[in-house]
This record gives sequence, C-alpha cells and structure tokens, in this order.
Amino acid sequence: METKRSFEGLVLPEGLKNRLKDSVSWHILNKAPLKFFFEGPEGSGKQIAAEAACTDLGTDLFIVDSRALLKSRFPEIVTLVLRESLLQDSALYLENFDSLLADNETEIKETEIPVKNLLQDLRNFPKEVFLAGRRFSERREDLINNGFLPFSFPLPPYLLRKKLWESCLEGNCILSEDIDLKELAGKCRFTGGQIKKVVSTAREIARAKNPDVPALSAEILYESCKVRSNQKLSGLAVKISPHYSWEDIVLPKDTLEQLKEVCNFVKYRGTVYSDWGFEKKLSLGKGLNVLFSGPSGTGKTMAAEILAREVRLDLYKIDLSSIVSKYIGETEKNLNKIFREAETSNAILFFDEADALFGKRSEVKDAHDRYANIETAYLLQKMEEHEGTVILASNFRKNMDDAFLRRLHFTIEFQVPDEKSRELIWRHTFPVETPLEDEVNFVFLSKFKLTGGNIKNIALSASFLAAGGSGRVGMEQIIRATKREYQKIGKLFTEADFGEYASYLK
Repeated sequence: METKRSFEGLVLPEGLKNRLKDSVSWHILNKAPLKFFFEGPEGSGKQIAAEAACTDLGTDLFIVDSRALLKSRFPEIVTLVLRESLLQDSALYLENFDSLLADNETEIKETEIPVKNLLQDLRNFPKEVFLAGRRFSERREDLINNGFLPFSFPLPPYLLRKKLWESCLEGNCILSEDIDLKELAGKCRFTGGQIKKVVSTAREIARAKNPDVPALSAEILYESCKVRSNQKLSGLAVKISPHYSWEDIVLPKDTLEQLKEVCNFVKYRGTVYSDWGFEKKLSLGKGLNVLFSGPSGTGKTMAAEILAREVRLDLYKIDLSSIVSKYIGETEKNLNKIFREAETSNAILFFDEADALFGKRSEVKDAHDRYANIETAYLLQKMEEHEGTVILASNFRKNMDDAFLRRLHFTIEFQVPDEKSRELIWRHTFPVETPLEDEVNFVFLSKFKLTGGNIKNIALSASFLAAGGSGRVGMEQIIRATKREYQKIGKLFTEADFGEYASYLK
C-alpha cells in the first residue's frame, strides 16, 4: 500500500515516537534496511507507525497477515511473500506474527523449525521488515539475535486516550452535554484504533435512532464501549447484567456513602492520577481494590451490580472456590487467564467466595501450606498490577490477612439488617405489580431476624404459593414461605415465633 503517514501526525507516547524517528533516521543515514518487531494490543498504532517509517524511507508497505502462512506448504508461501515484496519494491509488514510462535518451551508448533529458518531469511532480506503482534513472550531473544529491534506499543495512558477521544469525536455528530470525556477516558482503557471503532459504532447507533439529528449521548458511547471491549472473560466468568439501582438496596447511611465513594474513585481516577499528578507517585496499585465483607445475603452482590450500573461498566462474577485447584500451579494459571483478559475488557471483576483463597496466611507446616500462601500472594500481585476495578466478597473479614487489608482502597462491612431496615427491605422486595393483600403486616415480619437474601427468597416462594392458589399474596403464603426458609437454612423456630399467624404453619 502507498503510505502517506508522518510521525508528526501520530498520536503516540512521545518517548516511543522519538525513539522510532531516531531509529529510522539512523538506518537511512547508514543505508541499512530496518528490522523491527512491534508488540502491543490491537489498535495501538503498530501499522500506522510502520507507515510513517516508510514515508520517511520513501517506500511503500506490503502488508501480509501471518496467519495465512500457517496453512500447508509453509516454505512455498513464505517464498512467494518475500518475492512479492521485492517485486513491489516495498517494505514487508507481517501482522499477527506472534501466531507463528510458541509461547514457551512446552508449547511446540508444527511451524517451529520453519519459523526459525524464516527469521534467518528475514535477517538477510534486502528490504525493510516489520513484525507485529500482541506478545512475543519468550521468543524476544530469538528476534533480537536475528537483528530485530523491539518496540512496545502499550495501551495509551489517560491523557493520550482523552486526546484520542477528542480527535475521533470531531465530525458531523452532535455531542450530548452528558458526555464527560475525562470520565470516559479514565474508565475505558482502549487503544487509538479501538476508540476509532467505538466512535464509528456509536455514530451508527445514533443514526439508527434518529437519522435526521444523529446525536451522540453518553449512553450510546458506553453501549458502544461495551460492544468493542474484549468479551473473552465470559468464557472464564459469569457476566451479570445489573438490574438494581440505589433505590433497591437498604443499607446504613455510612455504608451507602462508602459505596458512592467507590463510584467516585472509578469515575475520577483519570483526573486524580493524571491531571493531579498522583500517577507519578505510584508504580503499582493504580487500580481499585475493594472488599465487601459480611454474612451471606446481606447485599454484597446487589451492591456490586449497583456500582457497575452507576459507572456504566460490565460486571463479571468469578467464584474463587471454582478456580482454586488442588494441583500445584493450576490456580495461578487460572488467575492469570482471568487478569490477562480483564486488561482489555473494561469491566469490574467481582470475586465471590473469596474465603476459598483469602484466609489467614497459615504458618508453613507442610508443602500444602506453602503453596496455599503462594496462591494468595499471586492473587495479591495480580490485583496490584491490574488497573481496573476488583471487588472481593468475603463472609468473614476477620479471616482476611492484614497484608491484603493494607493494600485495599475500601473495606465495606455489610451487616445483618436491624428491625427498621428489615421492614424497609420487606416493603421494597415485592414488585409493584405483585397483588398483595392489604392484611400483609410488614411491621410484624420485620421481627424475624433475617438477611435481605432470606427475605427475597421468602417473597419469591410466597408469590409462587399465591400463584398456585388464591392468586394474591397474603400473610398465609408469607408465613408458610418463612417456615420453609427457616427449614432450609437450619434455623430453629417455634409456633410462638409466629404469634397470631401460627395457625398458617399447619
């Protein structure tokens, strides 16, 4: 392809841009063909950087998807590609080159030996060569030994993302006043190419909704962000669609304030870290780590859903008890997969059943204790490296290691609701469409020492009893459902506990 890019027009980190320009200038001065390998996420500017280099070199760029080389007759196809690059007198750009490489010594591919030969051929190739991929992992040394210079294209930092959003949103669409680019750039970690695709998708949605006046709103932009985010986490975790709002949860005032502070952290992290300079003070821990602790059914999952809905991010629930393995090293592999995909998912990670891993670090008495501590330390390391939001849910805060608590930004305690709170929960639990009898005595029901989760179960069971009977939910159905809930959780009760409604137990 004919190249018209220039380094001046590239939106890349200044350090990376200057190093590229200097390397290209050196090769031109010494009349040596460029041999670069670019690694970084999709859309991070690898191809446009190669185009800008070719503009300075006065040559075109021949782009080939390396995955096409994985087909049979590998050597013959490689020969054709190299010959075509020479015939066109163009630099060669092999994208997705990491698809040809094994990630480690135990992963051997059929193309392993041919690729080693290809690297030697490329080293002696008389034209410029750019190898591009997401990660080259342990094969970096082979590439460097064959004369290739490494360039890493990271996810753009906050200020650069904000600039990219501003650049891409210039055009013929009206922008709604509710769009906050600082907040958007702080929460959604996209590359420049991905931002361009998000805006393109958003404009299509806006035109479909109103062809005459295609206005972009914050809702449309966030919808497009979710569409363009990495969805591979769905194979490792359960994606939750948030349905709850602040009006649906009953919590003490201080707990609610803490949850809203968490929302502010997510919304304004770009402002505080970048605009106000705190990023320079921190090497790790730029994400948000939160602990929700309290008995089962006290609202931890509901609170996570409300947070995700408030900040307009996807929510993925991971049951830690299901990924902790008895086999040495497997737990770390499972966690690594989750955090690797989370890098580009722009989602909140909600680790449920954290007690499966986050117990008190035990005194090392045997190999099992040692590896349990290693697994715990590994999760702490991944949380500190992750720049997104991680929420841990634990039934017992006292089991948490002090080393973890020091590294958490928020620890929020969810307590068993008091009588007044229970009455509010009872009143909020039944939807407005539910046919409730006037006789339902919420004040009496609030005397049962139950959690919000128990109350929700009772309300649902009572509704099914009513649907199969009178068609209306009354105290009889609620009392019978309460009895079943007590039996399910193994809680003892007597007829006296149900007072004037004890006759419904028979």
